[in-house]
Amino acid sequence: GEDLGMALGATRHRFERRLKQAGLTLGWHLGDIPAIEGLGPHTVLQVIRIIQEAINNAIKHAGATQISIHVFAATCPPQGAAITRIEVKDDGCGLTAEQQVGGYGLKNIKQRAATIGANVDIISNDGGTVVRLDLPASLPFYQPLS
Repeated sequence: GEDLGMALGATRHRFERRLKQAGLTLGWHLGDIPAIEGLGPHTVLQVIRIIQEAINNAIKHAGATQISIHVFAATCPPQGAAITRIEVKDDGCGLTAEQQVGGYGLKNIKQRAATIGANVDIISNDGGTVVRLDLPASLPFYQPLS
């Protein structure tokens, strides 16, 4: 997981600059990242892209003032394996049901996640939106999008 932590640290300034230009602030919470088997540069890049896409959505559509990125270890029932959870949360107006299904880059996010064997949930209400990406402890061999 340390490759991911380093990559996230390296892109943090880029995210902050992008948000600052758009008049938003960034909350950054990087916890312990468990070891992720099969995490190669391709996968790390997709994770960064997913976060970027979630940030872009919030800037363009949410009317948010703040975005926070949380990265932490979570246990995933039923097998209780440690997964890496990344949440990009905004305090904007939330998404409609239709938007959650497929609009606004969410399709891209879901497709990217699928190619790396990760799971994405979009949780949205009128208090904002959370894009939650769960990376399992062991990732399948990376299959690039054809």
